[in-house]
Amino acid sequence: MYIDACARLELPFEEIRRRLLTVSPERGREMTVPVAGLPVGKTVEVELDTPFDGDGFVSLPMRWRATWPSSAYPSFDGELELTRVCDGSAELWLIGCYEPPLGAIGRALDRTVLHAVANDSVRHVLAGVASRLQHPAAA
Repeated sequence: MYIDACARLELPFEEIRRRLLTVSPERGREMTVPVAGLPVGKTVEVELDTPFDGDGFVSLPMRWRATWPSSAYPSFDGELELTRVCDGSAELWLIGCYEPPLGAIGRALDRTVLHAVANDSVRHVLAGVASRLQHPAAA
């Protein structure tokens, strides 16, 4: 299922671009993804690939999979995209696809209620990434 979220950043594009391009490829980073906006979350293993620096945008491929039991949780494949806005500011997008868990039952639940939960989770993750890029000392 396709999913996206966008955040307008406070710092100029060039500053955020510089920070994003310093991210090194890695595997095994863990983060907690919130579930339905609750203070409960699931630890996921994150993979970050090499950032791509384009003309007015930076793309950072990423994916995450839940730690055990991974088959009971969705997986995500996508990218962080930093785009330059015409005034020199920046927007950060989290764009990708997730696979609902539990096969056909999970896909049916996703159509009725779980897609809204996924949207909330992606917006929360994006807000955290945007905050860390803008205020690295506070992270």
